[in-house]
Amino acid sequence: MTHPIRIYTLWANLPGDDAAPWMIACEDEFCWEGDPSRCESKFEIARTQARQSGFEVREIVLVVEYDNVIAPFRPSQVAAEVSETGP
Repeated sequence: MTHPIRIYTLWANLPGDDAAPWMIACEDEFCWEGDPSRCESKFEIARTQARQSGFEVREIVLVVEYDNVIAPFRPSQVAAEVSETGP
């Protein structure tokens, strides 16, 4: 069964730079619910270091289906195709 989850992300980029920003911190909603002080500390450290280096920082909340996150960790249901070769 699929359901949406929130993923809290922190992104950095140089001011005026057209290049894509990069993610500098990321935690899902379960981490924030379980240990909010650890998550806030992690985000604050990343935010501070990036700003001290001259980067703009943005926090973006992504909402994704849980199945899209967990699917790559599930065993594949693909069966091998075997074909006979030769005479």
